Amino acid sequence: MQINQSVKEDSPSSYQLAAFFLLLGVFMNLLDATIVIIALPSIQVGLDASFSALHWVMAIYVLAFASGLLPFGRLGDVVSGIAAASGPLIGGMLIALNVLDLGWRLVFLINVPIGIFAIFGSVKLLPNDRMKTGGQIDWLGSFLFACMILLFTYPLIEAEQIGWSAWFWLMLAGAVILTTVFWYWQHYLFSKKRLQTLPVPLIHNGEFLRSIAFLTLQFAGIAGVVVVFAVTLQNGLNISPAFAGVVLAVHPLGAMLAAMATGKLGNRWLPGRIFLGVLMLFCGMILLKLSIGINAAAHTLIPALLIIGFGIGASTMALFQYVIMQVAQSEAGAGSGAMQTFQQVGILLGISVVGQIFFSSINPEHDTTSYIVSMQTALNLPIGIFAVLSLLALIKIFLGGQKNG
Repeated sequence: MQINQSVKEDSPSSYQLAAFFLLLGVFMNLLDATIVIIALPSIQVGLDASFSALHWVMAIYVLAFASGLLPFGRLGDVVSGIAAASGPLIGGMLIALNVLDLGWRLVFLINVPIGIFAIFGSVKLLPNDRMKTGGQIDWLGSFLFACMILLFTYPLIEAEQIGWSAWFWLMLAGAVILTTVFWYWQHYLFSKKRLQTLPVPLIHNGEFLRSIAFLTLQFAGIAGVVVVFAVTLQNGLNISPAFAGVVLAVHPLGAMLAAMATGKLGNRWLPGRIFLGVLMLFCGMILLKLSIGINAAAHTLIPALLIIGFGIGASTMALFQYVIMQVAQSEAGAGSGAMQTFQQVGILLGISVVGQIFFSSINPEHDTTSYIVSMQTALNLPIGIFAVLSLLALIKIFLGGQKNG
């Protein structure tokens, strides 16, 4: 991405302010994705919402975000860590304060002042000239991709509510058909030398695709656990939203510390760091399953959450670096966009599948014991995912992948 003009006011302080407002957008994204998690039980009570409705509260934002990332991929890990840690803390605090009796609604309204501030600063400091993107955005490809994700996700979320019907199988078949159409459309655009949503060189880059699949599975294993854990803390262990926010902030803080520590290594030992990270995630998920119980105290969960956080921080930065290294410099922007898109797709799949296991296991009485047992059951999937990813990462090292780092 190239910008024709410099920042409107050409001074060091102006550049710093411009960077601040750009990073504020990143902060809002992670804040929105995490702040709502802590409010899910309150939303359920306030709206008498079904479990599938709670699913959609989280899933629809991620779906929209993933759909937008891919076409605009051409156009800060510490910031992300701060936002991920701030979300549960701020969400719990806002619900506890209950300003003007708004309760959980405040977790959405907080976007208004932050958004106005970010827009004002961006308009004031950022250049208003057009960016050189190398062609028109592939709107049809973007639409096909969004529909493909929606058709695949809808049955996974709604099956818990109404069961697997013929329509659901037709939707899954439709998702496969749209994937095929998307593939041919991208090749058509490539043959006409027009801009593609997912560039064809990336589609045919085997190592890039394998790395993207690994990334997608990793975030699928993480995201669903965070959502159901937030519900379990409040409905299963009877912890207040404010205190649940403090507990949930432990793992993103661990992730931020690990990312900062391993970031000093640069591109060295990437496969080894990825293996170490997913192995810690595997161990952390097992420890979490063993630690959470009917009479579990919140502080007994902290070691498992810290290990999970360290695993996220150690593996994610290394994995992102490794994925980008598989992409030609001319496709770096699209490769970065694809990487972030499939990160969000993984989050969406995790919320859908792990959430499906969790909510379908809760008995009709919704007693606290049922939430604990359902949480333990739901953890089996991410434990299996990280066992497989650990094995794959270890095989990569033995096959000589360590020299690529």
